[in-house]
Amino acid sequence: MKHSHAWCPLWLAALMSVAPEGFAEGDGVYRAGNAFADALSVQSVSTLETMKPAEVIPNYTDRPPEQVY
Repeated sequence: MKHSHAWCPLWLAALMSVAPEGFAEGDGVYRAGNAFADALSVQSVSTLETMKPAEVIPNYTDRPPEQVY
């Protein structure tokens, strides 16, 4: 039995008419997510660079007794 592929051009035309809008929306979502991640990255690095462990970690010392071993 031979299958007819007469519907293929119609299906492709329908797909092509919707695809650019889907890509554009996806691109916008990607850009928003990327900008959000970049902002978090900058904030995280800044927080780590300015953090003082003694103010955050209980009983923290930069010269523990185990250092002499």
